[in-house]
Amino acid sequence: MSTRSSALSGARGGTLIEVLLALVVLAVGVTAATQLLVEAFAADSRTLQRERAGMLLSDLSEGAQAIPAAAAAYDTGTYAGAPQSQPCVNQGGCTAAQLAEHQLASWLQHAAGELAGTRDGPAGGSVSSVAGDGIHSLRARLQWGDRGDLTVGADAIAIVADPIPES
Repeated sequence: MSTRSSALSGARGGTLIEVLLALVVLAVGVTAATQLLVEAFAADSRTLQRERAGMLLSDLSEGAQAIPAAAAAYDTGTYAGAPQSQPCVNQGGCTAAQLAEHQLASWLQHAAGELAGTRDGPAGGSVSSVAGDGIHSLRARLQWGDRGDLTVGADAIAIVADPIPES
């Protein structure tokens, strides 16, 4: 009987080792699958940020084209500080430049709220304007954070024709 009991105890030990090895293999597999899910969610988040940036740039371009007389007012470099929201928008009586400044201020605020911040602060944007021969070229740039360390951006160029004077 001693031979049989030692054979059984060896079989039990082998089975326990097999179970432990299977658990290790399962843990490695679950860890790898979890890492894949994390990467997929991060890629989805980056794609969503790019889509939001594209929509914001498109909104600004459409707004600038709707107020062509004030294309120069979209240049963020022309303001001592940040462009300001204009109360005349709700009350009426805004000039084209005030409407453009209000839209620019709103656009920058949306960019900061919609896009992830960078390590240096919130997301932001800038617009530069170049005029010539009755056409303004606006270059809009958005910057936002990606994976904590990286700063990514998107650019758009809008061509705004000065309005034809009425005769």
